[in-house]
Amino acid sequence: MKKIFLIDGSSVLSTQYYGNLPKSYTFAKSKEEKVEAMKDILQTSDGIYTNAVFNMTKTILKLIKDYDIEYLGVCWDISRKTFRRELYPQYKAHRDETPKPLSSQFSLMQKVLDHMGIPQFKLENYEADDLIGTLSKTLSGDNQVFILSKDRDVLQLVNPNTTVWLNTKQGNKLYPLIKELDNEFKHAPYGYFPFSLDAFRLIYGLEPKQLIDLKGLVGDTSDGIPGISNMGEKTATPILQRYETIEKFYEDIERLTLKESDKKIKEKGIKRVSVEKMLKNKEVALLSKGLATINTSVPEYSDISIDDLHFNINKNNSYTIFNSLEFKSLKL
Repeated sequence: MKKIFLIDGSSVLSTQYYGNLPKSYTFAKSKEEKVEAMKDILQTSDGIYTNAVFNMTKTILKLIKDYDIEYLGVCWDISRKTFRRELYPQYKAHRDETPKPLSSQFSLMQKVLDHMGIPQFKLENYEADDLIGTLSKTLSGDNQVFILSKDRDVLQLVNPNTTVWLNTKQGNKLYPLIKELDNEFKHAPYGYFPFSLDAFRLIYGLEPKQLIDLKGLVGDTSDGIPGISNMGEKTATPILQRYETIEKFYEDIERLTLKESDKKIKEKGIKRVSVEKMLKNKEVALLSKGLATINTSVPEYSDISIDDLHFNINKNNSYTIFNSLEFKSLKL
């Protein structure tokens, strides 16, 4: 069984950018102070911002070395205008504009990876998650897939052959919960938590595919997914543990009166749930579930081969661009 690594490039690059900002920029209180502090962000002698690119490149090189990676794909968002925005215009619409020092580094990072010879994937109208979902679904059957991201949405892709290494600050709290699991790749890179199938089940009490139902009920403020107002995970999880999906829940309660439905869900141990409110918000819940669902069948990549992710670092081209960006400490 071969090991394939899929990286959410947009997520990782953004994480590296914000995680490697100088204190003068991080603690700037006014717009003017931030503009002044931009000069302290890592950049070349001719003013090209590189703090995110340098650290993401460093991270990828360490991954390749530490895990002896032979198959790797980096997936990218192109823009926020995707099919989800067409379904729900408010999807991610509340997010601030990407700061210039970061936005300028996306194309630069892709250029670096091109020089290194690392496969990359991006497609109009889709998010990186959809490309990762399609690649992992297509290739995980006979291989072991590892996904690196900070986006919790990708946890829905976890299966017996797919592990998500999630960038999270909650690792210290989560590791004790999976201490009894015997997993070769349990110890992910620093800052990442390994969500195998068993780990997900232990932590969430659900199956990975139910994450989309959980988001359908709870929503996600970071993505602008509405969900049902004031419903938290502690309330939503028992519903999914008893009914498996949102659709099955509604199928059951819609054929009963409100009084009968209230009695039935209480008998099932589901508390703090208003059936009347659930019925009024059915369309919102189903829309939210749809927005949270990763497309695992993007036509352009459904016939991908593992050979398309095989790579050999081009050392000459790599050092050429490293030198042009003044990455003197990076070694292959």
